[in-house]
Amino acid sequence: MLVACAPGSVGFGGDSGGGDTAADSVARDSAGDTGADSGGDTEADTATDTGTSELLPWPASLPPDVTALAGLEEDFEISLSGATWNAATRELWVVRGDGATAWTLTRDREGDWAIDREADLGSLDLESVVVPDPTGAPSVIYLMVEHEERIQAVEVSASGVATLGLSWDTSPYLPTSGSLGSEGLAFVPDAALAEGGFVDGAGVERTSRLGHGGLFFVGTQNGGTFHVFDLSDTGTDFEQVGEFQSARDDLSGLEWDASTGRLYAWHGGDHNDLGVYRLSSTSGTLDLEAIYDYPGDDNIEGLALLGTEDCVDGKRPLVLTIDDGRERALDVYEDWPLCGGE
Repeated sequence: MLVACAPGSVGFGGDSGGGDTAADSVARDSAGDTGADSGGDTEADTATDTGTSELLPWPASLPPDVTALAGLEEDFEISLSGATWNAATRELWVVRGDGATAWTLTRDREGDWAIDREADLGSLDLESVVVPDPTGAPSVIYLMVEHEERIQAVEVSASGVATLGLSWDTSPYLPTSGSLGSEGLAFVPDAALAEGGFVDGAGVERTSRLGHGGLFFVGTQNGGTFHVFDLSDTGTDFEQVGEFQSARDDLSGLEWDASTGRLYAWHGGDHNDLGVYRLSSTSGTLDLEAIYDYPGDDNIEGLALLGTEDCVDGKRPLVLTIDDGRERALDVYEDWPLCGGE
């Protein structure tokens, strides 16, 4: 049932789940796996990679050999723009931009998905969703509001009532260009930042200072930069921690994979590549571990990745959201092959 979004005050504090550890490198050459190179990336594109990894073929299945979830809800078919997986509660959050809505989906032991709750979020142009405290506050989501270029906290009750919380105006650091704005949001806990060797823009080791127990990574389509922020958990104050160039000039989706200690980034625009990044950095870039060429021109704007605890025979589900993708707006690629430590 759709309900009105009621303004209020969402408190959010405490450590968001330290103890997430980085796994061994999960990159591998997938030349022998399924999927073909679309030829959409040029030699010049490959040359912009920040690491030594070459552009690799897509290592998982391709449509129609995926699990299509758009049929669960008609509103999924248009403007679905972001997703994230909460491994602690085993919930998939997805959000819609036009006609702003958030849903949770659950997955049973047989792998079947069902919608659990739905919340009307008013007129926000939502482009990404994260759950900073997956165990302590699993119903508090943070949303990237494109073009306003701000981060909004929202609490969604079990019955689908949405209450607006704090909002952080990061727009001074997130320039837009025409329709190109910020579309990716990820939260990385302090323990993972320390273990991954993350440093700020000045090259100094950095974790959070303002109460969230981690840092927020924003990805923008306007130039493909990772912008990192430390948000206060008691007010609207924040600090810009640094800016890091990605391997492409477009970032349209982010997901932190706590189970392997890697940041997944979808590079849209003319690329449609999926980059896997470490938290370490070199010369103003996050270190690229691998980048995979998706053979298609779908307008993919969000991704979620189930953890390595869901690996079966070395493969686990990857979720992609496609803006205006109709019957393919929410697809699960069941055989993503990077499970860590293999």
